[in-house]
Amino acid sequence: MYKIAICDDDLEYAKYLEEQIIAINEQKQKLSIQLFQSGQELIDAMDDEIMLVILDMEMEGLDGYETAKILRETNDKFILAFCTGIVKPEARYYDLKVLRYIMKDDPENLIVERLKSLLNEIEKREKMRAVYFFGQGKGTFLRFDVDDIIYFEHYQRKTMMI
Repeated sequence: MYKIAICDDDLEYAKYLEEQIIAINEQKQKLSIQLFQSGQELIDAMDDEIMLVILDMEMEGLDGYETAKILRETNDKFILAFCTGIVKPEARYYDLKVLRYIMKDDPENLIVERLKSLLNEIEKREKMRAVYFFGQGKGTFLRFDVDDIIYFEHYQRKTMMI
């Protein structure tokens, strides 16, 4: 399941992004999309399972930059995209490893393309984070997340994994 967080003080725009992501996904992957209206709300709910954060840059209280900086201090794995209608990218944002900038006034086709590229990046990273083994049944395989593997041994055609 892909866990996505959209944080924008304009709830209507956050819902618009959510609808676009659902339409792009076309039921290929199960999605869990959470909407947040403030940076603090996102920080309080953030966990290691959130794979993508789409973050408005201009918000009351904590702005997008401050929110992303706090999130990056504890979690470096998630994909970060900024969305904005006003603020242009600055050099200080590159330290936050921002993958995409979504300009709110861009035409819908550009926004959709950027969202597609973000979903593709999630899929690419997920494939890289997994180890696959053929199971005992014909054509079956087992998938293990790399972070869940503590010990791995293969000896005389037998594999042991903890």
